[in-house]
Amino acid sequence: MQMAAATCKSLKEKVKDHLPGGKFENVTAEVQIQMKSVIPHNKLPEWIFGYLDWLLKHRPNSTRLANEAPIVYKLNKTSEWLHKKRALEVKAKIEIKFQQKSKTQKRKILTSQIKFRQLVLEQSADKKTFQISIFEGKSVTVDMLMSNLEILIRLENVPEVEEEVEETLTEE
Repeated sequence: MQMAAATCKSLKEKVKDHLPGGKFENVTAEVQIQMKSVIPHNKLPEWIFGYLDWLLKHRPNSTRLANEAPIVYKLNKTSEWLHKKRALEVKAKIEIKFQQKSKTQKRKILTSQIKFRQLVLEQSADKKTFQISIFEGKSVTVDMLMSNLEILIRLENVPEVEEEVEETLTEE
């Protein structure tokens, strides 16, 4: 009985605005319309903080940006978008970006994209796909880097956590 009384007292303090006499007892039509857009649960923010916690435990020295990237990548469903694109579209978009770049700039851009996919997105692929300087005793050319990036984009093998996100988001 004491537990029920304590729970009742606690609830009255926590939700007093929604009880008779509270500021949300008689709300206007405008406020009701605003309240309709509020989600009835907090699964999404809980997932974000849970995934961030997982990232911080597995990569304690990573920067905010390095932790934000995979979260936003998954929430924006970038992987699904890329899978829908045909290989030719992806190649065409990459080539458009490179038309006015020098060879050094192209190498730097491709190298950063490949490193991003390896280190931040933790994409899995054949070891040679992630080679950015020397492979089998030869210098990696810009064309080879472009080819490797195209392979990585097509593979788009994201960690298991994305599957959990998909399940959580579809439950909403």
